[in-house]
Amino acid sequence: MNIIGHKKIIDLLDKAVAKNSVSQAYLFSGPSGVGKFQTAKYFAEKILGSSQQRISDALVILEADKEKNSEEPVGEEKNAKADKTKMKKGEIKIEEIRELKRKLFLSSETGRKVAIIRGAEKLNKSSQNALLKILEEPNEGLTIILVADDEKKLFPTIISRCQKTRFGIVADGEISKLVDSRGKNLNPEIKQAILFWSIGRPGLALEMLENPEKLELRVCSFREARNLFQKTVLEKFVLAENLAKDLNGALAKMNIWVVGIREALLKGGLEGISQEKSLEILEKISESRKLLGQTNANAKLILENMLLAFSRK
Repeated sequence: MNIIGHKKIIDLLDKAVAKNSVSQAYLFSGPSGVGKFQTAKYFAEKILGSSQQRISDALVILEADKEKNSEEPVGEEKNAKADKTKMKKGEIKIEEIRELKRKLFLSSETGRKVAIIRGAEKLNKSSQNALLKILEEPNEGLTIILVADDEKKLFPTIISRCQKTRFGIVADGEISKLVDSRGKNLNPEIKQAILFWSIGRPGLALEMLENPEKLELRVCSFREARNLFQKTVLEKFVLAENLAKDLNGALAKMNIWVVGIREALLKGGLEGISQEKSLEILEKISESRKLLGQTNANAKLILENMLLAFSRK
């Protein structure tokens, strides 16, 4: 299984298996799309051995239903036979944890079991309490790997029972090699755009390679943001009115604008715009996103004020 980056983490996990010192529970946390889930599957295979039948029998994967681009795949998909219990979109409920427990305690030839909970931050209070009971019981031969984008949503008592592994973003050089290996004869401009918008996340780079429209969406949205500096006040008000009609779409655009401006700052800044002004715009977008989340918010007014911040002065 090809893991992009995270060599130190892989080495530590390999050593734990070699020394027979695998913990009962792990928490893999960090940004989405960096390879947490792929690493969890790699670790599970190492624990259970190379036999696909043994892995199929002894590995249980519980996934919160979320957008595909929020995590992997970051490498070769290997173990398609793994037992998967799909969630309805949103939180993971207690019934799914009970079903997970039932599967874990079925007899297995290997005597070992591994459970991966992907999207663990979506466990609700009841399901976290149920999971905590499993973690509190000494279960020889059982390893549970929690994969979470936001560990702050997990109970401290759950976190304290896990060996924590924090994943960071992957170096541009590693992602460049990935893009070269998967995108043969790729236009250099497209490659640079993928590297820019992947923001250190191999999963996102692969997704844009496989779905060029997702790259185009980001490029076009950020072009729209840059063009705001040339628009008149009236044009900005018209745009605010249109954005207010589809708040989900507006928020998605704003997220892209934030990523684009941040990445541009890291790579020299927006042409003709000072660093101070760029930071002011980022702060205004962040403030506007929070305000739009309030039920009594005047979306049009908030968006107007935000768009007015896109000026060169």
